[in-house]
Amino acid sequence: MKLFFNKLLAVVIGIAAGSMAKMSVEKIGQIVFDWPVGENAQDPTVVEAFIRDTSFLALVFVAIAWAFGSWLGALFTGLVAKSNGILLAMIVGTFFMSI
Repeated sequence: MKLFFNKLLAVVIGIAAGSMAKMSVEKIGQIVFDWPVGENAQDPTVVEAFIRDTSFLALVFVAIAWAFGSWLGALFTGLVAKSNGILLAMIVGTFFMSI
């Protein structure tokens, strides 16, 4: 039973660490590629124009954030787990890349 809780804790810690890493990288992207001042984010034409006019790196930044979060979450899971670390790390990585 103790081993089960260790595995569960490893997965929870991995998901938490990966989520925090993903949110941090996304926040950096929001700071670097800021929304234009005075524009209404609820207007679909404004959003379409922003996406069309923004740089490619701004669009790829989100994918980079998710990949980094997945990697870091899997790393933390593998480090915390006492057994089956690779399997649990793959579960966490798959979780991030599937949502």
